[in-house]
Amino acid sequence: MKWDAKNALFHVDWKPGVKFDYLAVRKQVRQRGGYTLKSATLVVEGSVAVQGEAATLTVSGTGQVFRLAPAGKSVEERQAYQALLTAVRAGGKGFEILGSVDVKSVKKAPKQPPRLLLQRFSPLGK
Repeated sequence: MKWDAKNALFHVDWKPGVKFDYLAVRKQVRQRGGYTLKSATLVVEGSVAVQGEAATLTVSGTGQVFRLAPAGKSVEERQAYQALLTAVRAGGKGFEILGSVDVKSVKKAPKQPPRLLLQRFSPLGK
Protein backbone atom coordinates (compact mmCIF):
# COMPACT_ATOMS: atom_id res chain seq x y z
CA MET A 1 0.00 0.00 0.00
CA LYS A 2 1.29 3.45 -0.89
CA TRP A 3 0.21 6.59 0.97
CA ASP A 4 0.12 10.06 -0.59
CA ALA A 5 -0.21 12.32 2.45
CA LYS A 6 -0.38 15.53 0.40
CA ASN A 7 -3.53 14.38 -1.42
CA ALA A 8 -4.78 11.98 1.28
CA LEU A 9 -4.74 9.04 -1.13
CA PHE A 10 -4.03 5.35 -0.64
CA HIS A 11 -2.94 3.19 -3.56
CA VAL A 12 -3.49 -0.52 -3.07
CA ASP A 13 -2.59 -3.32 -5.49
CA TRP A 14 -5.25 -5.93 -4.83
CA LYS A 15 -4.26 -9.57 -4.49
CA PRO A 16 -5.42 -11.71 -7.42
CA GLY A 17 -8.60 -13.62 -6.69
CA VAL A 18 -9.73 -11.39 -3.81
CA LYS A 19 -13.07 -9.61 -4.19
CA PHE A 20 -13.32 -5.91 -3.36
CA ASP A 21 -15.50 -5.20 -0.31
CA TYR A 22 -15.93 -1.45 0.24
CA LEU A 23 -17.41 -1.76 3.73
CA ALA A 24 -14.62 -4.08 4.92
CA VAL A 25 -11.93 -1.79 3.49
CA ARG A 26 -13.59 1.25 5.08
CA LYS A 27 -13.66 -0.51 8.46
CA GLN A 28 -9.96 -1.47 8.23
CA VAL A 29 -8.90 2.03 7.20
CA ARG A 30 -10.80 3.44 10.19
CA GLN A 31 -9.48 0.88 12.70
CA ARG A 32 -5.86 0.77 11.57
CA GLY A 33 -5.26 4.36 10.54
CA GLY A 34 -8.01 6.40 12.12
CA TYR A 35 -9.04 7.73 8.70
CA THR A 36 -12.49 7.89 7.16
CA LEU A 37 -12.69 6.38 3.69
CA LYS A 38 -14.82 8.71 1.57
CA SER A 39 -14.50 7.03 -1.82
CA ALA A 40 -12.78 4.30 -3.76
CA THR A 41 -11.71 4.40 -7.38
CA LEU A 42 -10.99 1.06 -9.01
CA VAL A 43 -9.23 -0.09 -12.16
CA VAL A 44 -10.52 -3.55 -13.02
CA GLU A 45 -10.46 -5.92 -15.97
CA GLY A 46 -13.36 -8.08 -16.95
CA SER A 47 -16.23 -8.80 -19.28
CA VAL A 48 -19.21 -6.51 -19.72
CA ALA A 49 -22.76 -7.67 -20.40
CA VAL A 50 -25.50 -5.34 -21.61
CA GLN A 51 -29.23 -5.78 -21.23
CA GLY A 52 -31.19 -2.80 -22.54
CA GLU A 53 -29.48 0.26 -21.11
CA ALA A 54 -28.07 -1.63 -18.11
CA ALA A 55 -24.53 -2.99 -18.03
CA THR A 56 -22.74 -5.27 -15.60
CA LEU A 57 -19.04 -5.96 -15.25
CA THR A 58 -17.81 -9.39 -14.20
CA VAL A 59 -14.27 -9.04 -12.89
CA SER A 60 -11.63 -11.42 -14.26
CA GLY A 61 -10.15 -13.68 -11.63
CA THR A 62 -12.83 -13.18 -8.97
CA GLY A 63 -16.18 -13.29 -10.76
CA GLN A 64 -17.25 -10.27 -8.70
CA VAL A 65 -20.06 -8.37 -10.39
CA PHE A 66 -20.46 -4.59 -10.51
CA ARG A 67 -23.46 -2.77 -11.92
CA LEU A 68 -22.11 -0.07 -14.24
CA ALA A 69 -23.52 3.44 -14.50
CA PRO A 70 -22.37 6.81 -15.87
CA ALA A 71 -20.12 8.70 -13.45
CA GLY A 72 -22.40 11.74 -13.59
CA LYS A 73 -24.85 13.69 -15.65
CA SER A 74 -22.47 15.60 -17.89
CA VAL A 75 -22.54 14.97 -21.63
CA GLU A 76 -19.01 13.53 -21.55
CA GLU A 77 -19.83 11.09 -18.75
CA ARG A 78 -22.98 9.88 -20.47
CA GLN A 79 -21.13 9.58 -23.78
CA ALA A 80 -18.45 7.38 -22.16
CA TYR A 81 -21.15 5.05 -20.82
CA GLN A 82 -22.97 4.94 -24.16
CA ALA A 83 -19.67 4.26 -25.96
CA LEU A 84 -19.10 1.25 -23.67
CA LEU A 85 -22.60 -0.07 -24.41
CA THR A 86 -21.95 0.37 -28.14
CA ALA A 87 -18.59 -1.43 -27.91
CA VAL A 88 -20.18 -4.38 -26.12
CA ARG A 89 -23.06 -4.57 -28.59
CA ALA A 90 -20.50 -4.58 -31.41
CA GLY A 91 -18.94 -7.73 -29.98
CA GLY A 92 -16.41 -6.36 -27.50
CA LYS A 93 -15.77 -8.76 -24.65
CA GLY A 94 -12.94 -7.77 -22.35
CA PHE A 95 -12.41 -4.28 -21.00
CA GLU A 96 -10.35 -2.35 -18.51
CA ILE A 97 -12.72 -0.15 -16.53
CA LEU A 98 -11.85 2.86 -14.39
CA GLY A 99 -14.64 3.88 -12.08
CA SER A 100 -15.52 5.00 -8.60
CA VAL A 101 -17.57 2.88 -6.26
CA ASP A 102 -21.02 4.36 -5.68
CA VAL A 103 -20.80 4.48 -1.89
CA LYS A 104 -24.53 5.18 -1.52
CA SER A 105 -25.39 1.97 -3.38
CA VAL A 106 -23.14 -0.06 -1.08
CA LYS A 107 -24.65 1.43 2.08
CA LYS A 108 -28.27 1.19 0.87
CA ALA A 109 -28.12 -2.35 -0.50
CA PRO A 110 -25.03 -4.21 0.74
CA LYS A 111 -26.37 -7.53 -0.61
CA GLN A 112 -26.65 -6.16 -4.19
CA PRO A 113 -23.67 -5.92 -6.53
CA PRO A 114 -22.14 -2.47 -5.97
CA ARG A 115 -22.46 0.20 -8.64
CA LEU A 116 -19.27 1.30 -10.34
CA LEU A 117 -19.55 4.78 -11.83
CA LEU A 118 -17.74 4.59 -15.17
CA GLN A 119 -15.11 7.24 -15.75
CA ARG A 120 -13.38 5.61 -18.72
CA PHE A 121 -12.75 2.27 -20.36
CA SER A 122 -10.51 0.63 -22.91
CA PRO A 123 -10.79 -2.70 -24.72
CA LEU A 124 -8.33 -5.35 -23.57
CA GLY A 125 -5.71 -6.49 -26.02
CA LYS A 126 -5.37 -3.17 -27.82
